[in-house]
Amino acid sequence: AETVKAIDQSTFCNGDSSGNFEHHTTKNKCLPISVKTRIGVDEHDTFEHIVRFIGQLVDAGCHRFVIHARKVYTQGLSPAQNRTVPPLNYPFAYKLMEAFPECEFIVNGGIMSLEHARKVAFGCSSSSYESREGSGMQSLENGRNGGLSVPCDHSVPCDQCNLPHGSCLAPPNKSPANLQGVMVGRLARDHPSELADVDRFFYGEASNPCKNRRELMEKYIAFL
Repeated sequence: AETVKAIDQSTFCNGDSSGNFEHHTTKNKCLPISVKTRIGVDEHDTFEHIVRFIGQLVDAGCHRFVIHARKVYTQGLSPAQNRTVPPLNYPFAYKLMEAFPECEFIVNGGIMSLEHARKVAFGCSSSSYESREGSGMQSLENGRNGGLSVPCDHSVPCDQCNLPHGSCLAPPNKSPANLQGVMVGRLARDHPSELADVDRFFYGEASNPCKNRRELMEKYIAFL
């Protein structure tokens, strides 16, 4: 099993993440450890700051990161508001992945459909993306063969995406090779039936374990 440890806000702000990480690695010597983090805290939200923060963790031995692609405010917003008000910044996350090609990344935040999840994970260029009517992992893998990852005409606040608070959820043109997946917490919580087609549509399997959404939801309720 893998443990995912969140770095606290003070550690992010003071720029010394290695000691916190080494504490967890000492406690969990037999387990690989990854770090889940946002891209900024209050005024500590520059690209240079998070590069320094991630770089210290890499130097301490961490090479797997889950990036929640929005900052957090320690004052003025409730925990619930901090999950929606700070704008999501996917281009920032893609740029971070390119700064650390030796690391693995998972992107988190704002993904509310299986189609969007696949575009983010595999890229949306015409040579690498098919609609949900299509299938085939080979075409998806082609989206990882180099090219520009960051959508060059998107930034935060984003006029292109036209989302609340200026969020930018634009998928990459070509997925960074070290983008290993997406985290879909609220999608799974609020719309679990959306995942009925995940084995076929996202992972390229020939079929899904459940024959329809009703069967999926019945098994999900029984599990709960």
